[in-house]
Amino acid sequence: MFDAFEESDLEHWHAVQSAFSPLDACLQEHEAANRPVVVVTGTSSGIGLHTAAMLAASGRFRVIATMRSTSLSSGEPRLRQLIQRYRQAGRTSLVHEQDVDDTLTVCALDVTSEASWLQLCSQLPDHGQRIDALINNAGYGVSGSIEQVTIEQAQRLFDTNVFGVMRAVQVLAPHLRAQARRNEAYGMHAVVIQVSSLAGLRAVPFSDLYSASKFALEGMTEAMRYSLEPFGVRCICVNPGPVRSSFTSRFGVASRDRGGRSLTEGDQETNQKLNAMHAYFVRDLNKRMASETVGQSSAQVAVTMVQAVVDGLCLPEPPSLHYATSAFVEEIIQSVRADPTARVAEPYQRFWEAVSEAQRERESHRASEPELSRDQNT
Repeated sequence: MFDAFEESDLEHWHAVQSAFSPLDACLQEHEAANRPVVVVTGTSSGIGLHTAAMLAASGRFRVIATMRSTSLSSGEPRLRQLIQRYRQAGRTSLVHEQDVDDTLTVCALDVTSEASWLQLCSQLPDHGQRIDALINNAGYGVSGSIEQVTIEQAQRLFDTNVFGVMRAVQVLAPHLRAQARRNEAYGMHAVVIQVSSLAGLRAVPFSDLYSASKFALEGMTEAMRYSLEPFGVRCICVNPGPVRSSFTSRFGVASRDRGGRSLTEGDQETNQKLNAMHAYFVRDLNKRMASETVGQSSAQVAVTMVQAVVDGLCLPEPPSLHYATSAFVEEIIQSVRADPTARVAEPYQRFWEAVSEAQRERESHRASEPELSRDQNT
């Protein structure tokens, strides 16, 4: 089951321990009052769930985990159970016999509402002032070509994936700048981390609007560095590829669930061809999620998330803009730089494989039609 705790997650939990060393060096006294405060959105499942759990289980952070109000009843118990599993799996010298409540606050947040973000400020420690790291993880995807997605779908998607991040930064940037000034005493900074996507670096087939939202997030984050980094606030994009999570498993049918758009009725052949290619893409995505070389678990990605948090807070020089979560994604990042035309990139090649496969399926279907007709007339 996606997002459930797996024994293999413990390997990633153990692997992440070494990432904390720079933070330990900055906070030598390890006093609870000095623990950085991290806000993580979208923590009811997937990457957000495991990231919040690892940060809280380490005992080094105070984590404010947010999720939609409709997800609280199931998401909060799942998060607390995962924190306990990680803690039981291996404590470090920093993790004392604390209650989970000492390191975790869970609250409802609607990222599409500025009022909800303002309300979140009241949850910040030190009289609603302290935040060291903001992780914008909440988001969702809609699959389909530009013609198969409605304007209303696109507006809802951007309201979450892009404008939700914009609201977060507008409300919390003053707190991040203030904390960055205070963190100078520890040789630390503050950091904004965006959960982007491979689709924000190379558009993949039938992710037209989702890719557009992640490309927008990439551009916004790259530009934000010029207005935030002079004040000690770093900006990082973490770029996962296919992840074995409920997010990715829902992605292939999201446009249909939300009332996707069909082409004009008179263009039936085009509709059939697009639907055939779309179906091939969904099957291919599921296959890639299961691949050991391409697909990743949420816990694997969370290791990179934790590394980005520590680097953003502790590195003397600003960290890289892009953090790849696997060797596969790193290869794509390199191809973006080496192949600006995007003609030899792996997603582009796979697209034409999808076109060929859809064409073969259509020809096979047509070849069988006369036999079916003869059977019906017999």
